[in-house]
Formats: sequence, structure tokens, C-alpha cells
Amino acid sequence: MYFLSMSLFAQSTFFKNYDGIPIIANLWSHEQSIYLNHDFSDLPNCGVDAIVPGDLLANEAYNPLKSHVKIIPCQNFPGTRKGIVYYSERAYSVWEAEGCDNGVFGINLTPSGIPFNNIEGEDGYRSNGSSIDTLIKGPNLGQLVHPLLINTKIPYDINFNLLIAPVDMIPIPDIEANSDTVCIIQAICTSIEPDKVTIPIILDEKAILVSEFNNLNEWTQFVLSYNTNDKSIPESCIQTEYKLTPNGEIKGWVVINNVEFKVIWKGLSYLNLYVDKIVVSDKEGFNLNSNDFTVTYNIEQEVNGTADGFDPNYLAAWAPIDEPNSLDPLHCLSKLDEIIHSCNSNFYLYTAIAGCWNGVIKENVYKVDEFYKRANYKGGKLNNYIFNYPYYANEPGYQKGNISNLINNHLSRINKLDSNFMCSIQTGKWRTVKLPMALTEIPTAEQFMYNINVDLLYGAKGIEMNDFYYFYENMPSIADSTWRTSLVKVHADSVNNPLSYYTPLYYTLKDSVSPRLKGSYGKLLKKLRQQQQGEIVAQSNLTLGSIYFSRFGIPEYDGARDLDCGLFNMPEGIGDKKYFMIVSRYYQGLFTETSPTSINFECNNMLKKNYTVKEHYHNSNSYYCATNNKITFNKSLKRGSALLFEVMPTLKYGGRITVSDTVNESMTLSGDLEIPANKSLFIGDSSVYTISDTLIVKTNGSILNSKKGGIEFTGTGKIVFENWNNSLFYVNKEGHPKLIWGALSGNQVFNVYKKINGVYVCIAVLNSNNNNNIQSYVDTTVYINNGQLAGTDLLYKVGRLSGERLYYSNIVTVPVPGSAMDKSLEEPTPSEFSIGQNYPNPFNPSTTIRYNIPSTGNVSIKLFDMLGREVKDLFEGIQQAGTYDLSVNCSNMASGVYIYKIEYNDKMLSKKMILQK
Repeated sequence: MYFLSMSLFAQSTFFKNYDGIPIIANLWSHEQSIYLNHDFSDLPNCGVDAIVPGDLLANEAYNPLKSHVKIIPCQNFPGTRKGIVYYSERAYSVWEAEGCDNGVFGINLTPSGIPFNNIEGEDGYRSNGSSIDTLIKGPNLGQLVHPLLINTKIPYDINFNLLIAPVDMIPIPDIEANSDTVCIIQAICTSIEPDKVTIPIILDEKAILVSEFNNLNEWTQFVLSYNTNDKSIPESCIQTEYKLTPNGEIKGWVVINNVEFKVIWKGLSYLNLYVDKIVVSDKEGFNLNSNDFTVTYNIEQEVNGTADGFDPNYLAAWAPIDEPNSLDPLHCLSKLDEIIHSCNSNFYLYTAIAGCWNGVIKENVYKVDEFYKRANYKGGKLNNYIFNYPYYANEPGYQKGNISNLINNHLSRINKLDSNFMCSIQTGKWRTVKLPMALTEIPTAEQFMYNINVDLLYGAKGIEMNDFYYFYENMPSIADSTWRTSLVKVHADSVNNPLSYYTPLYYTLKDSVSPRLKGSYGKLLKKLRQQQQGEIVAQSNLTLGSIYFSRFGIPEYDGARDLDCGLFNMPEGIGDKKYFMIVSRYYQGLFTETSPTSINFECNNMLKKNYTVKEHYHNSNSYYCATNNKITFNKSLKRGSALLFEVMPTLKYGGRITVSDTVNESMTLSGDLEIPANKSLFIGDSSVYTISDTLIVKTNGSILNSKKGGIEFTGTGKIVFENWNNSLFYVNKEGHPKLIWGALSGNQVFNVYKKINGVYVCIAVLNSNNNNNIQSYVDTTVYINNGQLAGTDLLYKVGRLSGERLYYSNIVTVPVPGSAMDKSLEEPTPSEFSIGQNYPNPFNPSTTIRYNIPSTGNVSIKLFDMLGREVKDLFEGIQQAGTYDLSVNCSNMASGVYIYKIEYNDKMLSKKMILQK
């Protein structure tokens, strides 16, 4: 069976709790000896949060590093003791006979294999009892000859789990004395001769007799071994993939080509043969996975800091061997991760997923898929570089080919398996001598930015710089510039005077990448989960979900329009926000490196009226009105750059309304909202608008309401009017008038007045301050809709005491319509559309317009001068049936006669009003 992770977020506490996208630096250059006098402040200066050093021993170099960043140790102790790195490169694999996914990840079966279940609780396969055939074979994958850092052989044991059972109605000879051959078990590999002819080579084999089984219907284990001192691997079966070690030596993964395990059935007519699993391991890998005390003790000592002096408070995680280039260590990684986390719940492994540059181990077998099926791990690091891997610049279409490899073979696979993976980014060129797959190009800023942004598009939750410091020590015959370049080079004009050289990419990281990954761009991407991705290539456009991406104004030549796009959700699923992202490929654009591309966006299924579009990459906001349930807009972006959009209903999440709008359901405002001049916010019937941030009403903007809608405040919520003197209005609070005025900072004393018998009487004195902001008062002595005061108008105002002077607000009129009735009864619904004369009239500067709506419909109210010119947009939106009172403030208008016109569905009514100052 395969070891699928049960953890949704198996990631070290440091990364799990990081607010944004963390930046990790890969330091494989023995910095503690090369840069002995360097203080490493250039790491935090450009935003690095944690480092993976090569063998950072607990010595004097540890102190300056830990004062700046978190440490992810990668410790090798040759000749001293065995730790995490040592055991991370050992072998332990379990191959199930039944396979899965059409045999891709399990052992491949020939057609004669017949599935048979429930043999002592195990799944297995049996022969057909009549032919000589290979019952089971596979997996045709490479195995390591020796570890990379610990150059000793890995002696492999192959444990076959087999069972024999009688065939019905056929007598069985005495099993203990039976010398018939049941099957032959084999381990073979492929020899590649100079002429490229592949030849199968037997590493070990054994003929299994009937008498060697314990009993009928009982599982028995049989073992093959190879790569031991007496069973060496032929040189023609070994392939070396060159690699750089931390001390600057060229070594390589020494790999046995295409190892395959076989069970060859010999066709005994009276027996069936069942195959369960095949376990591949070396002694150390077996001890690790068997919970050997010595192994567990060594790892616990390392994790708890008692063996090597590492203080766990300065660590972010532990790093195993880099890029295990075989599937056999993957289950060891799983076991190490389990032990580490059991010792300290803050830590997990920081593991690299790489080893085959195109991501394909063999046909239809992908390294990413195998890692997650066998390593039982979440939060892995994907190492893959796109500028001249796996295609070189002299190959046609190499740019698209490399990106296609990155996306199809790596990113699109890992984002389905791990919601918390990280990515390693190439930061320089690597030495080419003896390295046939070397990175010969220094990335441009556009390539660097694109590699980061496309990784984030597919869900990366951390970015690693590979490498941070130049890697050149121990290679005196090779000039520094041809060895390995990166972001920072440290050199000295004397022993005690280290100097630093910073590449242009260092400043790209410091000034562009880091602020974004730690700002709203990175903070949002850390929270989001991928929903769907796609690419725009050649002349095609793209639709993802309800978002339509298209380009315009771009000449039609190859590569000019190549973009990558994606949709996101919050982890809890689809809500009332839309998230999408677009990345411009590093080779895409017009004529110059910085020429922008114009992209058109169409968002459908937009059921509200006002929308705020926050673009997080540049941290900017735009505001749109939906037409026919869609909003359209366009933006420009440069090569390698990205755009990350958060589209949200303005009335709920804040922003600025572009057209007058209605709160037609109870909701909470969770961001700052602006109502601009000549725009109105209407609180609909039975709707309660809860303000948790700041609602800003600009001069000549207004808040309108029905007799039933309400406004509440929570937390630090407040309403601020640009003109406090005209800020007073009222809403319904359980049938009582609730007066609301503009909030003011600092200590304030507010006097609430009501006109009684022709005189304004103070009915409340309220003390307000920043910690206890007061900007409302409910007159519980009055019922708006009915009661003893029915048919009258109530007048209120608020005075603000400043020094010895009292500053009054505007006067608000609260009509109590109808005739006296029992206060439990509701006012009847109007039978027809009508408008009344504004009151007072003439007025200065405020007046109220009353109108009746017989049924739900579109309402538009505008003010015109006597020449028919529109001078004020008072309200536009959908309203339910009822009687409404619209408060109008004309303090910025000249005296004169004006016409107010109300349109309802296909009807229109108007009246004159007189402003007299």
C-alpha cells in the first residue's frame, strides 16, 4: 500500500505561522569558513527569513547567523555519528504487487496476473496455474550505489512476500520433501554498452522450492541481496549524475540503471502462487523504519540540541540530504519527519523534491507524484529551474519548452498534492566543467521575477534563493566568474576587512520581491488555495470559471501574448469574493524589456452593484459598477511581472461606491467605505448595516433609509462626515428613531435636543472619546410608525461643545405618519406611486422629500435647475414597497427654484422646491 499523508499542514511552526511568503536562502558554500569575518547582515537586509547552510557546525559562525535569521541545519557528521542527513539517504521502499493507477506506481503485471483478495487479510496476485510466465515485474527505476555525502555502498536486501495454496481437487505432494520449483525470484538491472544496446544483467536470483515455504496458505519471506562486497555492480550498469558538494568537490549520484524485480512462475498444476509486497532496504534504512533505539536516540539528540549545540529557539526546521535522486529514501524521509515532529512539535523536515530535471523518472512516472505517494509529507520544496533546463537556448522553442516542463511536470502536479509546498529559484549561473546539465545563464530580472510569480500562481508558500552567496572555494584553477555565481560575493582586501559585491538580482530581491512577498501580495497568497490554472498562448484567449481573460493592442507575433492565469479560493471554499492572478512570461512583450502588455478582464456573475477591485501586486484599488451582472476592466503588466486581483462587493468589504447603492440585506461592513459627493447609500427595509470600520461620507454624499432599516456599530466602527454640521440623520431602531451623527476624534461632549412645544430641549448629554466613541442616541419615548404622536413631525439636532462654544448640527425631521393607532400595527403599503411636496419649503439648507412606492422597483431621484440641467443625483437603486422620506442637503447650491424628479419603473413625477438662503 502507499503511504499517503494524513496531515493537512505538516509544516514547521515557523513557516505555518509566517504572515506572508517566507524567503529562504540556500547557503551551500561553507560560509562559516569562507566568510569568517562577515556579519551576514545582507541576509535580513534583503528580506531573507531563514537559511539552509551546508554543514553549519555549532561553532563561532553560528552566532552571527542566528542573530539575523532562522536556521535550517543540514548536518553531515562523517566518521563521528549518524544523524538526520545520514538516515535521509538510506533505502527503504515498499512495492505492492497489486499496483495502482494502471500499474504506473506499483509493480507492473503481465496479462497472466489475476487479482485475488482476502488471503489472510492481504491483497495479492496468483498465477493461472497452467503456464510458465513472469507473474510480476518492475518497477524499472534507478537505485543509488552509494550516498552522495557518505561514500559507502548501500547493500540492498529485496524481501519477497509469497504464499502458495492448493488448487481445488488436485492432490498435493508432501510439502516438506517437495523439491519442485514454484518460481524464480530475480533482481536485474540494465547495462548500457558503448553502442547504446541495453542488456539485462542479473544482480541476484533464487529458485524457490515448494519445501522452502513454511506451510500452505501461509506467507513466507524470501530475500535477495546485491551491491555487497561480494556482489558488485558492473560498471556498465552504473550511471553518474554530477553534482556539487558543499566543500566544492564534484561528485555525483552514482545510480544503478533501471532495477527490476521479477517473480517468474514455473507453472505447477497443483498450486497457486500469491505475491504480496516486495520490500527494498539496506540495513540502516530497515533499522530506521523498525524504530531501532540507537537510530531514534541519535535523531532525538540532534533535534533537541543536546548533541551539537543548536538551540531549537533559533531553528525553523531540519534539512535532510538535498534532492534524493532515487525513490528508495522517500519512506526514510517520512520516518525521519515523524521522529523529528515527535521530539519537537515545532519542527518538520524541509525536504527538496528533485533529482530528474524534466520531472519524469520513466515514462508516465513523475518524481513529484512518487514523492507524495511515498514520503508521507506536506510542505516539500520543489527544485526546478527554467532558463536553460531541460532545453538549451540553441534549441527551437526552448523558452516555452522549459516553462511547459516546469508547469506540466512539476507545478501542476504538486499543487494537487500539497497546499504548502515551496519552490527554489535560480539566482546565478553554475559551473559548466564536468557538469553536462549546468546552468550556464545568469537569470535576468524578468526571468527571476517570472520564476517566482509563476510558482506562486501554482500555490508555492515559500521561495528559496539558490544560491545566496557565490560558490567558488577549493577551485583555484577556475576563475570565480565561471564557477558559480549568485546574489552576493564576499571578498577581502585584508584578513580583517571583508567587502561585499551585490549583483543586480540582489537589489531586485531587496527592493521588488521581498516587499511584495511580505506585503499584501504575499499575505493574500499565503491564505489562498488554487482552484484552476491555465495559459494564454499564441492567439487564444482564456476562460477560467467566471473570469474571461483576453489581450488587445498587441501585434500578432509568436510569444507576444504568452501569459499564465489562475483562480483561487479561500480554504473554506467559494465565497462572495473572486481571486485571480495573471503572470506575464519573461520573454513576452513588445520591443523592449519593460514594455507593458494590456490585458482585458471580464468578471461574470457579479450580482451586486458596486465592486472594489484590489490589485495586491501593486497594492492599488479600483472601483467599478456592474452592468448586466458583469464588470470589465483592463490593466497593463510587464515581462515577468504579475497582477493579483481580489474582487469584492463594496458595501460589504469597503472601498468607494461609484453609483448610489442599497443595503438590501443585513450585513457587516468589514473595511473602510467612502460615499462620494452626489452619491447615496440607502438602508433598505428590514436591513441592518453593521459598521465595523469607518464609513466616510464626503460633502454632498448622503445616507438614506426607510422606516425599517437600521445601522449598528461594532468594535471601532464609526461614520465620519466630511461636513460634521450636516451629518445628523436617523434610522429605525426597533420602532424608535435612532439619531446618528458624524464621529469626531478626541474627547467630545454631545447634547441631543428635541423640539418640544416650539422649544429645543436637551434630552441627553453624551461623553465621547476615542476608546468609547459615541455617535448615536435612541429616543425610546417615540414610535416612528405609529403611536400617540402619529401624524406629527419630530425635530432633532445635536450640539457639540468645544471650549465654551456650542456647535450645532443640521436639524433632522422624523415624520410620524398616519393617525393614532395601536403601536403594534404596521403602516399599510401604499396603493400607488406618488410624491409629496418637500418640507419645509422654502428651506435652507436641508429639506425632506416624501414619496410612495406601491411595489418593489427601480427608483431614481435627481435634482434639476430651471434650465433642465442636472445638478444633483439624490438616489438610484431598487426599493421595496413603502413610504420613504429622503433628506436633501443643498448647502453648496445657490438660492433659487429647483425641480426634483422621481422615476419609478416606467413612471415619472416631479415637483418644484425653493432654496432660500
